[in-house]
Amino acid sequence: CIVNLSCSNYDPIKVNESLLTCSRKCNPANPISCYLIEKQRAPCLNFDTAVLGKCYGGVCYTSDLYNTKAAEAEPNKTLPCEHGHDYLYNRNGAFGCKYYCRSPPHQIVNRPDDYPCLRPDTTAKGGCDGGYCKTGFQRELHQGPTSE
Repeated sequence: CIVNLSCSNYDPIKVNESLLTCSRKCNPANPISCYLIEKQRAPCLNFDTAVLGKCYGGVCYTSDLYNTKAAEAEPNKTLPCEHGHDYLYNRNGAFGCKYYCRSPPHQIVNRPDDYPCLRPDTTAKGGCDGGYCKTGFQRELHQGPTSE
């Protein structure tokens, strides 16, 4: 089922004010939960052609940069909480290095270090449309008055 914004009481995951997904479960603890669709034209990142990387400290890095960081400090490969059901992935992998805890209040936490991820810095910017992030559909941001 699809519901309005009132079903959600947890924050969306964003990178630089852009959503990682345009729809999310009302209850990440329930695999068959209703879901909400984010606002039309909300800024989002489209991961269809994003490049694969590895998580370290909640950031998705290139494999080479991950290896450098992992050599400097021991990677933390523990899962902070059980993974909630979400739409933060596609056939190519996970969107970045954050996820929702299954138990309320559905905190946003880091994926374990060395986890394969799709790099947000390699995504196309877009806008939400019917629960999907579409490129070339980003909302227009208010620019303020112009003088001539």
